[in-house]
Amino acid sequence: MSKRIARKMLRRMETGEPVDVHIWAGLSYAKPARLAALAEQFGYDFQDITAWTQTGCTLSIRPDPRPEAQARAAENRARYPRAGKGGPLPPLATETVDVMKARMLWDSPARKPGANSWAPSSSPSSFSP
Repeated sequence: MSKRIARKMLRRMETGEPVDVHIWAGLSYAKPARLAALAEQFGYDFQDITAWTQTGCTLSIRPDPRPEAQARAAENRARYPRAGKGGPLPPLATETVDVMKARMLWDSPARKPGANSWAPSSSPSSFSP
């Protein structure tokens, strides 16, 4: 994960508004997953990942209003007060990033109806658990 992009994202998150981060990620979900996992540490929640093009993708994150998310954000802001300004970033557990990557793959725009992909059709013969 680019620390420059992570710090820019953290600075934009200080406003408390929704944030869209445009990143070059190639065909990998690794970088957006790490950024989204970092955002969760500071009280934001992964919303969507869109616009996979030759120039990258857009990661959308939104403030998480749940009390436990706000408590986690306050704790991390106290422990890493300069995270967005060149200070240390909190460590990310591999498991957390892997779960975020799986969530992104599941919520991928390619799976949405109407996309040219392997998305299940809405026909009665489609599998539904």
